[in-house]
Amino acid sequence: MQGRTCPHSITLWSLLIHNPCRLFNLTAASLTTYQNESMTPLALLIIIALLVWFWQVSQQCHDIAIQLARQTCKRQGLQFLDGTASLKSVRPYLSRATGPGFKRIYTFDYSEDGIGRRSGCIIMHNAQISSVLLDNQSSRGL
Repeated sequence: MQGRTCPHSITLWSLLIHNPCRLFNLTAASLTTYQNESMTPLALLIIIALLVWFWQVSQQCHDIAIQLARQTCKRQGLQFLDGTASLKSVRPYLSRATGPGFKRIYTFDYSEDGIGRRSGCIIMHNAQISSVLLDNQSSRGL
């Protein structure tokens, strides 16, 4: 009786090939329930609201960075080039003083003499300015 198998024996392979839902005990009702519970309209609305909030805060931080770069260049007697600051990075950050938030780093270009181009950097935690850094290298005499 070698080579003969019992017609009622169920193997893992036959379950995977012929009826994989039976292997994992899945039915149409359980799949529908899972899909309904996984993404409710309220959860989707919350996610969209968080994305809109993050975008608005990012726009405010960008505007603050541009104003700060312009003011810094004016105070230092430098020419603010391109009229904008570009976002270099955004990272989650925890500060002892202000708590959790996002650390944003913006870069901007300026010129000392209208010919050379230098880079500046603005570091922000949420909408608060942490520091403004200017490139200290001088092209004079090179």
